Amino acid sequence: MAHILAVDDSNVTRSLIRLTLETLDNIKVDTANNVELGLKLCQQNQYDILILDYMMPDKTGLDMIDTLNEQHLQTNVPIFILSSETDHSTKEMAQSRQVRAWLKKPFRPQMLLELITETLKEVKAKRNHSN
Repeated sequence: MAHILAVDDSNVTRSLIRLTLETLDNIKVDTANNVELGLKLCQQNQYDILILDYMMPDKTGLDMIDTLNEQHLQTNVPIFILSSETDHSTKEMAQSRQVRAWLKKPFRPQMLLELITETLKEVKAKRNHSN
């Protein structure tokens, strides 16, 4: 079963992500409403994909990535950033942190499904290759 974490301060966005992804088979979605809770969940679980809001009240999604890297948590896990932010330099900072995709809010559920499905195929192939 694939395990995905979505961190976003918006209840509506978290619900939309969960409802969208749960249309796929064998998916478990955890959600957090802030970076602190997201980091706590990352300490307790191993995820296949992380979906992070860029701008949250406490910190940004990029701050969360930096903390995960410092703590050697969720290494090599594909990360998606959701944001209404379109600033080119912000996107470049995300790319330097190996963010896989930048999804503009409001996102299209079908686009998210396609990205997640494709990414999970790659995650599964890597897992099978390493076994």
